[in-house]
Amino acid sequence: MERWLRGVKNSIGAGAFHQYDSHVREHLIPSLGHLLFVDLERSPQAIEEAMTSFKRKDGRQGELSPLFIKKVWSTLRTACNKAKKLRLITVNPCDFVDPPKVERKEMRALSPSQVGEYLEVFDATDLGAAVAVAIGSGCRRGELLALRWRDADLERGTLRVERSLEPVTITTPKRKRYELRFKEPKSKRSRRTIPLPLFAVERLRRYRVEQAQRFMAAGVRPDGDTLIFDKDGQPWRPGSFGLRFTALRDAAGLPKVRLHDLRHSYASLLLQSGADLKTVSTALGHSSVAITADTYAHVSPVMLQSAADRLGDLIEKHA
Repeated sequence: MERWLRGVKNSIGAGAFHQYDSHVREHLIPSLGHLLFVDLERSPQAIEEAMTSFKRKDGRQGELSPLFIKKVWSTLRTACNKAKKLRLITVNPCDFVDPPKVERKEMRALSPSQVGEYLEVFDATDLGAAVAVAIGSGCRRGELLALRWRDADLERGTLRVERSLEPVTITTPKRKRYELRFKEPKSKRSRRTIPLPLFAVERLRRYRVEQAQRFMAAGVRPDGDTLIFDKDGQPWRPGSFGLRFTALRDAAGLPKVRLHDLRHSYASLLLQSGADLKTVSTALGHSSVAITADTYAHVSPVMLQSAADRLGDLIEKHA
């Protein structure tokens, strides 16, 4: 497992590696480290027994969530796949062990009228432009906070997603410290150009002037590498940005949706307006259309009814 960690360190993002490292050192090695991979191959039930023995390492009370245990199982499965490629084992023992069942969190999407409420309320806050772009582009939080002005073409009304912002934990023998890093997008298809609706373009234009005035007052001249959405000239910490969003939402009494639900709202409204799955999948940066279809299966009845209505109109015109 430690050799596998050394091998993947330079091929994945810092955040993903930190998660792998934590799973391996805090849960997998303590529970399975006395076994060889061939032992797991012969007795996959050892993995089931290990999953029931995982304990919290953060000092908090309570059991680990099924979602967390499933993530640890997934880390082991990924490592076993590599071991299989290296011919250390012939089959992946995780394929014979079912991970815990995880209930999917309810996905909430804003209606068109609720989108109007959000835009109106947030327009008077420091997050007005960011919320407008989130709703109008479907960007993930990290993608949104990594945008630079050279990624925005306000004449054409497009955004280019080139990178993402993530918090990273750096562990040293003496202490832990936290940094923000820019990284490659989540997948190859996450690198994309997104057309923006007019409301997002107009809000960005106003915000660019406001930001330039703020920077100039501080003696700084913004340029193409300036972050679009900054916190006192520095990148927002993703967690702090989310807390600010929640505080403003609750203070205004708006419908309670998560920041990530603005992305869901974008996709759901696109689908309801008649966009096909391929188009929406490309806009969201999903690695496959299947992910989009599975995530937004609840929109299918609306899409089918809309398609049926359009078919009826077409037939009537030529009847």
